[in-house]
Amino acid sequence: MSKYSVIRLTAILLITTAVLVLCASCGAVSYKSVGTCAGFEVYEDELRFVTLQYRQMMADEYGEDIWTDPKKAESYREELYRNVLGNLTVNYAVLDLARDVGYKADDEDVKRMTETRLAGYKTELANYGYDYDQFLAEANLTDRLYRFTLTCDILEGQLIYAYANDLGIIDYCDVTAQDKQKFYDFVIGGGFVLTYHVFVRNDEGEDTEANRSKAAEAREFLVSGKKTISQMVGSNYNEDLTETKPYCFTKGEMDPVYEEAAFKLEVGEISPVVETERGFYVIVRQDLTPSYATTNLSTLLQQYQYQAMSEILEAHQKELSVTLNEYGESLDLVSLK
Repeated sequence: MSKYSVIRLTAILLITTAVLVLCASCGAVSYKSVGTCAGFEVYEDELRFVTLQYRQMMADEYGEDIWTDPKKAESYREELYRNVLGNLTVNYAVLDLARDVGYKADDEDVKRMTETRLAGYKTELANYGYDYDQFLAEANLTDRLYRFTLTCDILEGQLIYAYANDLGIIDYCDVTAQDKQKFYDFVIGGGFVLTYHVFVRNDEGEDTEANRSKAAEAREFLVSGKKTISQMVGSNYNEDLTETKPYCFTKGEMDPVYEEAAFKLEVGEISPVVETERGFYVIVRQDLTPSYATTNLSTLLQQYQYQAMSEILEAHQKELSVTLNEYGESLDLVSLK
């Protein structure tokens, strides 16, 4: 539900079936260094992957011709470079903070976990009829980059554990019963909300006001009791297909507008039509019961810790920058293939 200002490579690469829909032809890929970040080498395959992702997302937002029309391409050049170079610091923020607490990418246990996870994803790909090399080619990836991303994800998990359980930088550890009780109290006390919603997406070329009216009509159905959210899932009134599983989240996880509206609601209350960058929502806040909290406490704790870690990483990421070397500066991100 958030703007694409930062791409988490782990979020993109670890959902393998989602990556497959991003298929594009893949040219020759080298592992040549394009610069450094936090003392780590940044390689061309990573720069290429991130560049292609942002070029596609910017084309989706501004029009498919922005990279084929020379004048338009030049006008979006600065934004492209800002997005790409800003995003490249994400994994290096992980590596840098991990190094501070004694974790490194070449630790033997990290290497073993990377290989184990990679084997699992290869099996998952095979279940969808793809072999690993085909997946890499169609997703504009290299084996080096995929392994690197898995490694960074593993290091982030180790960071979360260290920050929560050893250093106390993240509230609520997952070891002591006392801290788990404190976290349970936090969840029940309003630290999380549980919601269902109706969603009308604003696709390119659609009439925004017509979509707003659709969302308003769906809200009237809910208020009057003429229809339930379940009856509208996948319909003209509700393009969200996940109603059967509620959204349970803490602050910082969702689109800020959605989040603010959800936390303001009382249990059972239906929100006004909420406008976000993606479209319109009508949110219903559900009762987050002690039973739900107890059953899902471990998952919610992981969710909370990951969000807290994300905020730490985002802050550290802003302190870092990519310094391109001579070769990196010679590459034109607007036309990079």
